[in-house]
Amino acid sequence: MGRAAVLKEFLPSESGGVCAPASLRRLFLFSPAPSAPRSFSGRRGAPPGIRRALRATALLDAPLFCFGCTVMMLHFYIQSMQRQISIDSLTRLNNRGQIERYMSMVKYRENIPVYAVMMDIDHFKKINDTFGHAEGDRALVLVADTLKQTVAAIGGAFIGRYGGDEFTMIVQSPEEGIMERTVELLRENTRKKQEENSLLFNLELSVGYDQLGDAPDTMEACLKRADGKLYENKKRKGTLRV
Repeated sequence: MGRAAVLKEFLPSESGGVCAPASLRRLFLFSPAPSAPRSFSGRRGAPPGIRRALRATALLDAPLFCFGCTVMMLHFYIQSMQRQISIDSLTRLNNRGQIERYMSMVKYRENIPVYAVMMDIDHFKKINDTFGHAEGDRALVLVADTLKQTVAAIGGAFIGRYGGDEFTMIVQSPEEGIMERTVELLRENTRKKQEENSLLFNLELSVGYDQLGDAPDTMEACLKRADGKLYENKKRKGTLRV
């Protein structure tokens, strides 16, 4: 039975047509039902026609309420699944897949330089072999916290765990000298983590970065160049993996 039919059956006007009160019209349009008039208390005190109309309205709205709940549950489920497939479970940073999706959307802009940054933990294999994988995981989480602090200090950037002990940062900023400041902050924040947590091992990062050029340059090529500079940096420091 449609809404108009319900009103016509339960609330006939003096002229024979449908003449629903404004409160019931709002109710049929899924607005919150207003409080009952002061002349009666709740449904029991309402005239019989209004009581029947209210019961019919409740029947009409029940499936829509269930449908709304289903949509909300589906929305939250999809959000949860998206987080699971895009977030690294240990560090709570973006994972490799999300890094690649983000890079595919980054484009060269002449007025806003884009930098790809590659980082890894020095002597990470030694940390795992000497102190166990629990300490290795702890090192990864501390580095993730360091990246978050650094990104907050420079005004924002995309960060993620590329794999193993390797991390990626994508910086887009017109600030002159932004990368030198970023690298210095990374070193400073890493030292603070070392001191604050009384670590059994030395927590140090090696960093390499490069700037994205105009086409035909791509973010993938830029990240590869940053990774090459990371390798050279580790070579100079004597921290290459054996």
